[in-house]
Amino acid sequence: RTCALPIYLLLVAGNAPHCRWIDLRGLTGEEIRLLLHQEAFISRTPASGSYYVLDDLNVGSGFSAYENNLVEFCCAILSRGGPLIITTQTGFPPNLLSRINLSSGVELQVPPLVASEIEEVLRNFGCEDERRRKIWGLVIQGQTHGHPQLVLAMARRVQAESWPEPIGPTKKPIDLSEVRREARRLLRENLPSEPARTLAFRLSLLSQPFRRHHALSIAKHPPSVDLPGEAFDLLVGPWIEQEGEGYFRISPLLESAAAEVWPKDEVTKLH
Repeated sequence: RTCALPIYLLLVAGNAPHCRWIDLRGLTGEEIRLLLHQEAFISRTPASGSYYVLDDLNVGSGFSAYENNLVEFCCAILSRGGPLIITTQTGFPPNLLSRINLSSGVELQVPPLVASEIEEVLRNFGCEDERRRKIWGLVIQGQTHGHPQLVLAMARRVQAESWPEPIGPTKKPIDLSEVRREARRLLRENLPSEPARTLAFRLSLLSQPFRRHHALSIAKHPPSVDLPGEAFDLLVGPWIEQEGEGYFRISPLLESAAAEVWPKDEVTKLH
């Protein structure tokens, strides 16, 4: 599933030019279908053992349009002996792996970044001072919950300030509004369902883990969201993260998003 750090980029760098990296973010099901067909049967056959990376594959809306082509593509690449890495926001449908003759053990759920991993990111961004790197690692983990996109945004921002002292009475939290604005734009573009977007903004007010039935109850708030269960399922993955044991949490990308898109009185009413 989605990699917390782009581990596949290390494979790309280590195996170039025998690696084909295909960016699928934002593509429709029909566009993915045509691309997979072309890669499997029309493009020049890559060398035996070449790496393939399908990055950010959408296995939600539009999946039925390319499911058969994905199976054909995977079988074609694996039959050539080439390693294949697929990153997604959610897990594969139950029958997909069996159609490719693979076990569920090939799936890996990558957790958020921990402080030590964030320190490594900061080291790669040029923070040489061990003390500041450790403190910034904890500060960034606290503000981002280890979300990779927010971690990278904060790392770039602190790097631009030449790694200042991370704590002190005059220090202000780093503004992540630009990153979150981009997340809301992607939410609008990738979720054609108005009910799903409305539910996402309502749930963005929740700061603690919640259960599915809590989300469906919030969906009933007037005006009620149509097909709330379907809307919720569309959000799980990139926008709502699974906490385990039946609990979910809103993605850090959407924290308090409602307060920025709706009037104050509407937000108060939702609270």
